[in-house]
Amino acid sequence: MLLNPFMLLMTILLICSSIMVISSMSLFSMWMGLEINMIMMIPMMCGATANTSLQAAMIYFSVQSISSSMILMNMMMLEFKTLPLNLSSMLMSIPIMIKLAASPFHIWLPILMKKISWMNCFIISTWQKIAPFSILLKFINNYIMVFAILSLIIGGLSAISMSSLKVIMAFSTISNTGWLILSGMYSQKMWELFFIVYSLITMSNMFVFNMMNLQTLHHLLILKMNKFWMMTVSINILSLGGMPPFLGFLPKLMIMIFNLNLLKLIMILALILSLLTLMFYMNIILNSFLLFSYKNKSYMNYNLYMTPWLSLSLNVTMPMMILLT
Repeated sequence: MLLNPFMLLMTILLICSSIMVISSMSLFSMWMGLEINMIMMIPMMCGATANTSLQAAMIYFSVQSISSSMILMNMMMLEFKTLPLNLSSMLMSIPIMIKLAASPFHIWLPILMKKISWMNCFIISTWQKIAPFSILLKFINNYIMVFAILSLIIGGLSAISMSSLKVIMAFSTISNTGWLILSGMYSQKMWELFFIVYSLITMSNMFVFNMMNLQTLHHLLILKMNKFWMMTVSINILSLGGMPPFLGFLPKLMIMIFNLNLLKLIMILALILSLLTLMFYMNIILNSFLLFSYKNKSYMNYNLYMTPWLSLSLNVTMPMMILLT
């Protein structure tokens, strides 16, 4: 996709629009950055000629347009001071939660991700969260804790009954959105750390799924691959679920340590939901190993022998280095 000059231009403008939102001091400039960001994302979704890509673009446009209209309306109320500041701050967080696909405004994300490529899934799950979160962190309030709790519950439990890997990754994104909200309530540095780790793990998972052309759990169970690739997929999935001692465990541990005194019940609930999600992931991995067969690369898009090594070093070596420092 990036080899296409038009798509390369769209990608550059997408990055610039997010930077515009982060660096802006004016709410109107932030809103303009969000609109540019949306406009640049739609052609990237329509890069494929399939009808599903066009449907995904329409879903994304509808959701983002509605939430952007709500942001503009809230900006006007803030400008004219028609509502108390606390209420305006709470109302401003609602359209941001829609953009982030936080529960209960999450339903559009699994539908969207099922219809787009793995590359676009990665962009939606990671980069497209930066601009909305940069606005949310300016309007942080105690009310958003409700969205964090609901996202942890829905994201942790809904994936259990799903078979599509893209839908499972969508609910994983919703769950991690809850963790990101909790980290943002503590400090911006904690949010940045969690977002970087989450993005690295998501990139590792989606890159491997794309390379091996995995679409459903059935593909994962019947796919013939060697032990090294099987171990790579397993570690990626466990790291995404926050299994110690892998990379995904560290930021969740830090959030729980720092917030335990203030949000003890919420942290216990988050831990229980993470364990339930891990049980589901472990079931997938155990079934995959039980049905393990010999190496066959017919399902892979191309051969990259360095990918398992990079994934293992990301999830195993990096946490050890962080702990040692």
